[in-house]
Amino acid sequence: MRFAFLTASARPSRHLVVVTKSKALRNGLVLWDEVALEVSKEFFKVKWEKELVDAMTVRMVKKPQTIDTVVGTNLHMDILSDLASALTGSIGIAPSSNLDPERNCPSMFEPVHGSAFDIVGKGLANPVGAIGFKNGLVRSVMPKRYLARSKRPWKPGFVLEIWEGQQAHLN
Repeated sequence: MRFAFLTASARPSRHLVVVTKSKALRNGLVLWDEVALEVSKEFFKVKWEKELVDAMTVRMVKKPQTIDTVVGTNLHMDILSDLASALTGSIGIAPSSNLDPERNCPSMFEPVHGSAFDIVGKGLANPVGAIGFKNGLVRSVMPKRYLARSKRPWKPGFVLEIWEGQQAHLN
């Protein structure tokens, strides 16, 4: 939650939508809402609001311009990221991640559609999502000193180029 507020605070709009379902799930997601309220006190410049997951789906379709930074549970964001990807044209083109911003545990990066075993060998997969999530992966595992050297946009093969002659220690 803190990472979401931190991310929103660095965005021009300083706006965060906290996705919840606390009216129906009275235990876990009431706590989620309470954590959002508590963390928000540290980020007084961030305008934030709660949105029920059901209403968020409608908002994404009808008023996407009102959304900048979103945080939700893994279940809710899995569904919402599929919708966001579909709204852009294909469920397979958007990158997705599950982040540990403190880097204590591995982060996971994948195309929104996941592994999509059901379409293997059918000529249906779109590799754009797989190519797209590499930016998050690279930024997650590479030391900042190497990232700072680059003045070029990320492109396939770039990771190997900047690691040439370096020994990689990826935890």
